[in-house]
Amino acid sequence: MKRRFIVTLPAYLGLASVLHAAPGDVDLTFDAGSRVNGTVYSVATQADGKVIIGGSFTTVRGAARNRIARLNADGTVDDTFHPGKGAGAPGSGNPDVHSVAVQSDGKVLVGGYFTVINGTSRNGVARLNADGSLDEMFNPSTGPDDLVNAVAVQPDGKVLAGGILFTINGTSRYYMTRLNTDGSLDSTFNPGTKAVSGVGGVSGVAMQPDGKMLVAGYFTTIDGTSGNRIGRLNADGSLDIAFNPRSGADDAVLSVAVQPDGKVLAGGLFTTINGTNRNSIARLNADGSLDGTFDPAIEAKRFSGVHAVALQTGGNWMAANCRWKSRAGGGVASTGFVN
Repeated sequence: MKRRFIVTLPAYLGLASVLHAAPGDVDLTFDAGSRVNGTVYSVATQADGKVIIGGSFTTVRGAARNRIARLNADGTVDDTFHPGKGAGAPGSGNPDVHSVAVQSDGKVLVGGYFTVINGTSRNGVARLNADGSLDEMFNPSTGPDDLVNAVAVQPDGKVLAGGILFTINGTSRYYMTRLNTDGSLDSTFNPGTKAVSGVGGVSGVAMQPDGKMLVAGYFTTIDGTSGNRIGRLNADGSLDIAFNPRSGADDAVLSVAVQPDGKVLAGGLFTTINGTNRNSIARLNADGSLDGTFDPAIEAKRFSGVHAVALQTGGNWMAANCRWKSRAGGGVASTGFVN
């Protein structure tokens, strides 16, 4: 089966092309150009092929888009999605969007370091309508007390959030929390001090169809159990010991995505995972072991890494904010592979 992905490069290079057909061939129907004036931290795909991006940018292809935008399937800016003033935080200088997730109804969850979105107070997490306007029905009140690195939507509409947060709405929540569909705190989910080591906390979360959740980040233990930078929690927040990543990753896992067959895509800053060379991208089996059949044979330079991975319809996938070296070596190129 073919695997297709979008590569979004560092700020000075912008967005690269979807890779399609023979290995390394560029799909010229997708052209996001080199006109994103900041870093892309997160990508999410819609069922119709459109792509939501979040990051530190303020313009995309000349259109004003403060840290969140939607692209058409060909890479052009979707003018039907307009987030108004976008994300901001007066006086902070760092109101970036670090994570985006699309609900089944087309609404968009946004996580980051902002305190204002579309001119309305929202601390770190918000929900937008399908046209980009703020969904005022989702109100997390005072919200988290620090950076939200990752958001994910459960099948029942509840929202998982992970990051460096320690409280939300005044209630202690260490690195992870779950919100109800209206943005209020879900008191039935309390992971305690699951991710207990690592300055960056939780950087990625992904839902499985059975309600279990993948958690990735900088941590080295989960609930007192060794879990180098990746693990899986049960629906109540307890550790799922059936998922064993062995030695795990040697550096941060920044993003995870679950395939329909239960395998897990991981992107980050690592160079090895489970003791095997995998530069910034790897795939794990459903039990946490390394999938040896998946070897991209490409290198994402460590100063950039891979900050986001996302599945497209049909099993294709996307990688964000990475810098690739071609298979031949030397230089930066928007090359990759089809598997």
